[in-house]
Amino acid sequence: MITLIENGEVYTPEPGVTHFHVGEMDRRLEPLRQILDEHDIDPRCVYPTHVQRNDKLMAEAVELTRRGCNVDVDTIEEDLAKWLRFYLDRGGDPACLTASSDASVSSPRVLSEQVRACVTEHGFMLEQVLPLVTRNTARILKLEKKGTLEKGKWGDILLLEKGTLDIVHVISKGVFMVRDGKPAVEEKFLEESKACDSPGRRQVPRRRVTHRDWRSDEDEAAFFGPGAGGDDGRGGMRRRRGGG
Repeated sequence: MITLIENGEVYTPEPGVTHFHVGEMDRRLEPLRQILDEHDIDPRCVYPTHVQRNDKLMAEAVELTRRGCNVDVDTIEEDLAKWLRFYLDRGGDPACLTASSDASVSSPRVLSEQVRACVTEHGFMLEQVLPLVTRNTARILKLEKKGTLEKGKWGDILLLEKGTLDIVHVISKGVFMVRDGKPAVEEKFLEESKACDSPGRRQVPRRRVTHRDWRSDEDEAAFFGPGAGGDDGRGGMRRRRGGG
């Protein structure tokens, strides 16, 4: 299956990466090691997530990166700083780690807050943390026009307040998604959401975004990140081809 998914990227715009949603059972990452031992598979195509569920699982994830795999941690428990420190202290390759919200349970807001807290509360440098949700994600999912600001790539820009790292502006392909800290667009599927009519919510004119406003599935993946999410690709993690 992994090989078929990997070969599939030749014929589709999707990356040939298989996500494995791992748990705390005694075998932990042993099945993935067996796959790598017994089959001729590019380790970059094996991408386990939720590897921070306990110390032993995370330690095995670090070892797996030494074989060329990439791994992902979620931020449901709001302890990204703890696991980032654990990973780096044990020699994990910073380029092989990503962070995601696991949107079926959590929210992209939590992911944003956790990335910020790593810097403002736990002493990490910004350049240590940002790649977890930018450059690393784009490279692993083979989104060649995403992840860094340089000539020839799409101008997706996140402007943060110095010191607090609060979000000021978010610009995607030249369009303001967030302006002065407030959403500037509203997804079409939220039209009938009661959240839009909650008491005290300030109603402001917003540009409506539809699925056709995205150039491709790559756009959604780069904006929302890796991991398992809703089939519509909104509100957080989008399930990529071969998701677990």
